[in-house]
Amino acid sequence: MSTSSKNAIDEVHRTNWKGAIPVVISLAQTSLSSPTTPDPIHKLIPRNSYMHIALEHEIRFFHNYAPFSNQAFRSVTQSDAGEDLETTGTVVNQEGNNDSPPSCNSNDESSNDRPAGKEITAKTEEEEESEKNAHFPTCWFEDEVTGTPLRWQLFIGILYDMLRMKQYESCADSYRMMPWKIRVHFTSYPESILPLNSIGQDDIMHHVFQHYLNSLKQSLYLQHKTNRIAKNLNKKSHMQLWEGIKMSLWDDAFHEIASELNAGDDDNYAIVDQVPIRLLVDSQPAFSRPCKFSNSDNDGPTTIENVLRDWLPNLFEREFRWCIQGIQIPIDYSVGELWKTMCHPDRFLYIVVVTTDEIRRTSQIDN
Repeated sequence: MSTSSKNAIDEVHRTNWKGAIPVVISLAQTSLSSPTTPDPIHKLIPRNSYMHIALEHEIRFFHNYAPFSNQAFRSVTQSDAGEDLETTGTVVNQEGNNDSPPSCNSNDESSNDRPAGKEITAKTEEEEESEKNAHFPTCWFEDEVTGTPLRWQLFIGILYDMLRMKQYESCADSYRMMPWKIRVHFTSYPESILPLNSIGQDDIMHHVFQHYLNSLKQSLYLQHKTNRIAKNLNKKSHMQLWEGIKMSLWDDAFHEIASELNAGDDDNYAIVDQVPIRLLVDSQPAFSRPCKFSNSDNDGPTTIENVLRDWLPNLFEREFRWCIQGIQIPIDYSVGELWKTMCHPDRFLYIVVVTTDEIRRTSQIDN
């Protein structure tokens, strides 16, 4: 690949990493135990991050007004990153993580032990360090308009795309949903989303970190057809990737170790012969498969249409919408080329599909 081509791919990927969504985050009334209701907070959050990471500071602030909860929090450390998260090579349903902790019990919370909240102010270094070691509460997020609980294990951009595609006819209309209104809850954890709780040494952030690493290792196995690449990642690489998500760093994190993730090939865009894809259809759990870079039928590149027709043969019998990184890419575009520039931090290329059946169902619920 020529230097100019690599630079062009780098620029597109870097631009994708800068993608962000304006949100208004507020505390759910059912989680309010203070006589004072905190004002909503406006913030720009990265598409390529997770809710608990992007809104950590806001979660801590709103928890000052919520029932007290004994949830211990530890920062993810080098020792966490080095724990053996064995990749079995089996493609699993993303929603079926058997390592997830049990659901929190909101009945254990008391509304009498929490002092009244206070306004967000600039923090000193000592206060920031204290916050890192402070309790991190169990919480969950809800889309304020539809009342939909948000799945914490999905990237923020994926959550947003799934919601707005059900409400608007085209991607260009998504601005009507901005700012995205989100409520944070500290009680009544819903059964419809994976539980996320602190258990002993395994705190909430550590579970999010583990989920990310497991997802990354699945994608590496699908891409290379071996566990070797994932097993060879060291603690430093784990932490570099994690900090990249937390701080939205592309050049200093993911791009820097791209050759390591590509089996040590000097060409950062070596793909072997297949790419990992994760498909989300309507409100169903995601499923993951490898996709050949070239189409065996005509020796041309495998396109979005090839993937959808192969994986969802009945999909084209009805109307549907699709998007990748918030954009409805032409359906005849190469998924291999898209993977190079639009894959998420776990190296999956996410394709979000919403059918008219789901749009109709969602509309009936809203009405």
